[in-house]
Amino acid sequence: MIKRISILNIKNISNYIRPNQSWLRPYNQRQIQVQREHNCIMNKVLAHLSSRCHIPRSSPIIQQFASRLQLCLTRLFMISLSVGDEIRARQELDLVKSIRRKLAKFELVLRQTDKSLVFHIGQAKDYERKATEYRTKTGAYLELSSNPLNEILDKVTHLLKDLRAKKQILAWQYKKMMPDRRKVKLGHMYFLPKSHKVILI
Repeated sequence: MIKRISILNIKNISNYIRPNQSWLRPYNQRQIQVQREHNCIMNKVLAHLSSRCHIPRSSPIIQQFASRLQLCLTRLFMISLSVGDEIRARQELDLVKSIRRKLAKFELVLRQTDKSLVFHIGQAKDYERKATEYRTKTGAYLELSSNPLNEILDKVTHLLKDLRAKKQILAWQYKKMMPDRRKVKLGHMYFLPKSHKVILI
């Protein structure tokens, strides 16, 4: 018999704002995080503006946006907290670390449920057993030893280029069917527990 662990209700999560726990990190780590976030956002913005709006990357407005973004991120990650917020941030960071340690120690899995704002905690071996049973029963999924996504993308890209070169598809069709490597991913199996079926103990 599967032993189920009680769920944690977080219905008020939408009204909750976490204090800036990044402030607890060393200064150089926060600088690295600011730069990482800045690069990530700028790459997405530049890709969109250049492909959709045809705005060159060297445009003054892009430079202005980049400097303002840098300023906002620096203020967000570097600004000091009040004493009360710092205490709260430290307590909540300790709580998160404690939860992670317990999940690892007892080999538990934390998952958001299917349709309600609660979390379910279950044993990792139960998830693995159910996944194996589901694959055996349905035959819908196959466990892969390596990720074939890049190979599949290369084949699709080559085929589309070939069709376009032979004028068997139009330019707009080629553009619409071309997969975006940053967004595409393999279909995968995952479980979202149903909270109304969980037995609370």
